[in-house]
Amino acid sequence: MNSTRVMTGSNAVDKLADRAHRAVDGATAMPTAEWVGDSGKAIATRCTDLAVTCSGYVRSCPLISMAGAQTIGYLAGRMLR
Repeated sequence: MNSTRVMTGSNAVDKLADRAHRAVDGATAMPTAEWVGDSGKAIATRCTDLAVTCSGYVRSCPLISMAGAQTIGYLAGRMLR
């Protein structure tokens, strides 16, 4: 059984605010160019991790993935009319 933790609205806002404050504190502590370079590397790493996770899911559940993609495409097409 998966134990999923659902965050309440205030808990999520507090966590997001804490992350923002830590980011601002970190940005002022190091030179901007270095901070941007480190942030770019972190974003690239997260994107790669997300791509690996998504491709693993598509390989393990191809029919569900196709059905989801078709549903999203259909809804996007209906919204853009």
